[in-house]
Amino acid sequence: MKRKNLGFTELLLFISRHKKFVLFTVIIASLAAVIYSLLVTQYWRSNVTFLPSEADNLMSMGSISDLRSSLFDTGVQPASSELIMLMKSNRFSNKVIKKFNLTEYFKLKDPDSLKVRDKAIEDLHTKIMKFSLDEETGLISVSALTKDKFLSAQIANYYCVILSEYNREIRTTKSKRTRVFLENRIRSIETEIDSLSMALKQFQEKYNVLDVNIQTQQIIEIYSEIISQKMISELNLEITKQQKSENSPDIVKLNREIDAYNDKIKEMEYLDNDVSKYILKMDNIPALMLKLSNIRMNIEVLTAVYEFLYPQYETAKIEELREIYSIEIIDKAVPAGQRAKPKRAMICIITFFLAFMLSILGSIIIELMNDYMKDTDHKEIIDQIKNNLFSKRK
Repeated sequence: MKRKNLGFTELLLFISRHKKFVLFTVIIASLAAVIYSLLVTQYWRSNVTFLPSEADNLMSMGSISDLRSSLFDTGVQPASSELIMLMKSNRFSNKVIKKFNLTEYFKLKDPDSLKVRDKAIEDLHTKIMKFSLDEETGLISVSALTKDKFLSAQIANYYCVILSEYNREIRTTKSKRTRVFLENRIRSIETEIDSLSMALKQFQEKYNVLDVNIQTQQIIEIYSEIISQKMISELNLEITKQQKSENSPDIVKLNREIDAYNDKIKEMEYLDNDVSKYILKMDNIPALMLKLSNIRMNIEVLTAVYEFLYPQYETAKIEELREIYSIEIIDKAVPAGQRAKPKRAMICIITFFLAFMLSILGSIIIELMNDYMKDTDHKEIIDQIKNNLFSKRK
């Protein structure tokens, strides 16, 4: 016979026929769920929430332009995401594992200590810790989930402790060392510049030297003018010799001019084997002018170094203004009053409904199978299948 689609009344009929089966299944499954929820390990979650302090925002600013732009930035400060990355680092994870002996908590045993360490770090991040960030407010939440309510609170709060220690011992100390080094170097440069400035003043007063560049330039201009006039006179002399005799007044006059120029040149430069040098060398600059040039050169060098270091010194002072504690705790972690899991009520309710639905499904399958077996054709087919499966072949 062929069965039509099941109706609601037929469904109720099946349930009524197998009410003991349905009731027994639901009761057994519900009792199992209750027992499981009572015996399964309980976990407790504790949370600590905090904000990066305003002083910590100065930490990530490398220049005055960064400071100016941050005043108009309404988004999450870089310090928030940086702190989460820091808490997830192996540096912090190893401290937490060592502090609370989490290798025993996770029951990790292996001859290779490196494997134990890596597995402990992995379990710490996957089974215990959870870090979250509110993108709008920058509020950071640190959550710890363990089998001990007090341990959960201690681990969550410990992250705040090691964050503060890191800021105090590493960052603040580093900024202070940088600031002290730059400050000492700048003071040393200022002292050297003052000393050279005083030496320059005394030198100028003693030798009546005002400006090496101006005075040297004037000398060079006069020297160049004499050289050029001499060369012009020599050219005129060569041209005149082509036209007039040696005793000509013009030639005599030009020779006198050339001799006068030579005398002027000898007065302005040193002689080397009585041969004139038309280009002045450094060795020929008067010693006092060379000394004055060295003083001014040293002042210029130190001034350039000072101008390079001073902005860095100001930046180091800004970074040192950070507070020792880099976080502002909003809610401290406390032992939880309610367990995080298992959710006993949820487990029992879900188990009850699943058992009820499965028992109904089982009742329907039993009824359908009974109807199926009553059909003669189907019964013969099933008997043949049994014979094929379980009969011994000859």
